[in-house]
Amino acid sequence: MKRLGVILLAAFAVVSGQQTRADDKGTGDVMKAEQAFNDALTKGDQKEFDSLTSDDYILTSSIGTIWDKQRNAQAIGQGDLKLDTINNEDAKVRIYGDTAVVTGLSKIKGKFKDHAIDDSYRWTRVWVQHNGKWVCVAEQLSRVIPPSDATKPKDK
Repeated sequence: MKRLGVILLAAFAVVSGQQTRADDKGTGDVMKAEQAFNDALTKGDQKEFDSLTSDDYILTSSIGTIWDKQRNAQAIGQGDLKLDTINNEDAKVRIYGDTAVVTGLSKIKGKFKDHAIDDSYRWTRVWVQHNGKWVCVAEQLSRVIPPSDATKPKDK
């Protein structure tokens, strides 16, 4: 049993050793790709969005709909999706070899067609290195719903 514990500890050390620390160059490169991704969305730059996403990129929206790369790029290019600001907070990068998982919180203002967007979203993006460049392969958004008075803890 002691030997199994040593093996598991060694395996954990190998796996956790693949994770990049926050000050490593890879993390900075991923965060630059994140910023370029957000800039492409706020500038409505379909070409830049294309270059930052894989051909099989997929978005799971905050309402559970699935958007592939073509549908997302089309919404950006046609101006259906117009984001004025994306203010990121709490972004964390974890790198595992050629894959990075980025999580964060964003305050987003803009519109989708005739619907105003002015909400906070928790998100996860998965990036992979392809030909020396980070490209986004998947992302998922969850709208942050402020607690109502009924669900807030009461002061004692």
